[in-house]
Amino acid sequence: MIKVSSAACVLLVLGCLASLAQQEPDGILIYQQPSTSFTEAIEYRTFRQDNALYSSLVTSSGTRKQLKSGGVIALVPYPPTAFEPLFEETAANALSKIDALVAAHPQVRPQLKIASGKWSRALDAFRQSQHAFASSSSSPRAGHHKERTLPPEARLTGATFDAATITHASGVTTIPLAALTSAQILSLNATSRTFQLPLGTERVLLTASAVPAPPVSPTTKRIERVGRNAIAFSSRTLGLADTTFSVWMFFVVLPALILALVNYRRLSR
Repeated sequence: MIKVSSAACVLLVLGCLASLAQQEPDGILIYQQPSTSFTEAIEYRTFRQDNALYSSLVTSSGTRKQLKSGGVIALVPYPPTAFEPLFEETAANALSKIDALVAAHPQVRPQLKIASGKWSRALDAFRQSQHAFASSSSSPRAGHHKERTLPPEARLTGATFDAATITHASGVTTIPLAALTSAQILSLNATSRTFQLPLGTERVLLTASAVPAPPVSPTTKRIERVGRNAIAFSSRTLGLADTTFSVWMFFVVLPALILALVNYRRLSR
C-alpha cells in the first residue's frame, strides 16, 4: 500500500511541477537599465515591487530576477482568461497603452506587437460572444429579462449564485443566471459534473437573496489557474479526461495517501 501510494504521490508532484513550468505568462515588463539606453521586454509570470529600490519577477521560463524599481517603465498584462462585462473598455485602454509604448520604445516593438495581437484577438472573441448572446426580443417588457441564445458546443465551466461561466467556440463568457431559461440551465448542467446551476424554487431563492460577490484577489486567481493547469497536464499525460482524473485524484488517490501516511506513522512508533 505504501509503495503504490508513494508512486501516486510522486506522479502528482511531477505533474504539478510540470504544470508550473508550463504556466502561461501574465504579461510583459518594459525595463530600461538605469543610466543607459538599453531597453528590454521581459515576459513575466509574477511581478512584485519589494521596496522603493528593487523589484522582483518570475520570467516565463521560471527564472527569478531582481531589477531596479527605477528602471521599470511599464507593465503590459496579457488579456484575462475570462471576459468581464467591461472587457471592451479594458481592451481598448490596453491597446492604446501598447501603441504609446511602441512609439516611445521601438526597441521592443516586436514583443509589444505580440501583446497587441493577444488583446486584439481577445477583443474579437468578446465581441463575437456578445453577438452570440444578443437578445432575441427587440422590445422586452419591463421586468422581463432578455432571453439569450446559447452558442453551439456551450459547456458549463463555472457557477456562482447569480452567474454562469461557459466556454464555446468564440471563447469564455460569464452571463447572469437570470438571463437563462430553465431549459438552457438544464442543457448546461448536462455538460458538467463539477458545476451545477440552480433550478425552480432554489433558483428563485438565490436570485431574491443575491448580494454582490466579493472580489477575487489576483493571488487566488493565479492559484486557481495553476491548479487547473496541473489537472489538465496530468490528465493529458495519463490519457484521461479532466473530470475522470479529478474524481480519481480526490476520491481514490488522496484517501489512499492519507491512509498510507496514517499506517506509516503507526508502524514508525
